Amino acid sequence: MHPPIPLLERLREFDGGVDDFYASGFELLPSGEDDGWDPCPENPAFRAWLRESLGLHGAEDPNEIVRAAGDELWEPFAAWIGPLIPDVVSSRRSG
Repeated sequence: MHPPIPLLERLREFDGGVDDFYASGFELLPSGEDDGWDPCPENPAFRAWLRESLGLHGAEDPNEIVRAAGDELWEPFAAWIGPLIPDVVSSRRSG
């Protein structure tokens, strides 16, 4: 078992005190529990629907896309999150 992550533990505590969804389309599930909704990107029918309906195609290296987006969008993100959570910005600078 992994040690608790403080911010996630706080979110879990908050989640336990709320009777309804507090963010549209977001909920916490106990580890190993499945809510039944699975977009399953390995599912050929789902992938075909994405291509046909949205023009989306699978990435060869999704991690590279995420890294590139992080690099490109870091400055506006830092300007937005910095006043709220300064540690996020300082950890990126020191890392």
